[in-house]
Amino acid sequence: MKKTIILFCVAILLSATCYFTVFAEGYDSTTDPVITLSYINNNLLPQIDVRINELMKLIENGGTSTGGTGVSSSEITNLGNRISDIESKLNYTASSDELKSLANRVTALESGASSGGSSASSQYIAIFVPYGMKLIAPTAAVELILRSGTAEIVSPFADQGLSDITGGTDLLNKVNIIQNHALIIPRGGDGRGILITSPEGAYVMVRGVYEIVE
Repeated sequence: MKKTIILFCVAILLSATCYFTVFAEGYDSTTDPVITLSYINNNLLPQIDVRINELMKLIENGGTSTGGTGVSSSEITNLGNRISDIESKLNYTASSDELKSLANRVTALESGASSGGSSASSQYIAIFVPYGMKLIAPTAAVELILRSGTAEIVSPFADQGLSDITGGTDLLNKVNIIQNHALIIPRGGDGRGILITSPEGAYVMVRGVYEIVE
């Protein structure tokens, strides 16, 4: 009788062991939302943020830490794709603001990568400027027209800003810009420009040497 009871208990223990072994082998940590969110917050997003900062510095220095070749557009595209993967495939929304910020910075990289951070045009061209980014004149006067979204004046001076040619006024720091008004940044290199305030970004017509910065 005792032998039968012992064998029965052993059989139960073996069955339980097999069950937990199968469960452990079939467990996939990527389906655990807590682990997934933790991995994104602590690994993926910081890595992307660091690389974007590195690329921005390279662009400002002409492509390399000492100047020279341009930053690879394929790497910028890959960064954008990684952000899209986090948003779509993982259905990740907990840090949507941070993802949007990273996506905007990648867009800014695309705008500046081909010419060492600054671009120039002798005619008006339409460019997209992401939310929270500034358009400034690094070397000389720049003409611009806000076509969509919202923006405000950025100026380090209390009594100097941008010239509103359409309205015939001077727009000082933090003044909201009216769409379709022709503006002039009168001098380059002094920090004056515009700051995009619409979350969806804005399109700007620009003529002259400009730079998009944080």
